Amino acid sequence: TKVCDFIVDCPLPGGSDEAECGTCTFDENGGSLCGWKDYSYGELEWKLNQGPLYLGPNGDHTTGNGYYIHVPEYDWYGLASIRTPSIGPSNLECQLKFWYYMNHDDNDDYS
Repeated sequence: TKVCDFIVDCPLPGGSDEAECGTCTFDENGGSLCGWKDYSYGELEWKLNQGPLYLGPNGDHTTGNGYYIHVPEYDWYGLASIRTPSIGPSNLECQLKFWYYMNHDDNDDYS
């Protein structure tokens, strides 16, 4: 009950009870999912990446050099699912922001 309650109850090592709560840029410790877990099935699964991707962004939305998560291009009609770690009590000032990048080729004809 004391995990993710915005109070560090385990100061050693490094506030482990709050380590995977709150802000996450995926840049911690040289690239981390920050407790997010992939719940995809089949060939699709969320991956951690840094730098440009084919049919993807050139970098993360904050610095351009950081890490971000993506779904590799396998089957565009599949389902990939990812879940946050448990998020404890919050107040009115807490927000969950999720930036996304969607690629579209203007030459594709879907008609």
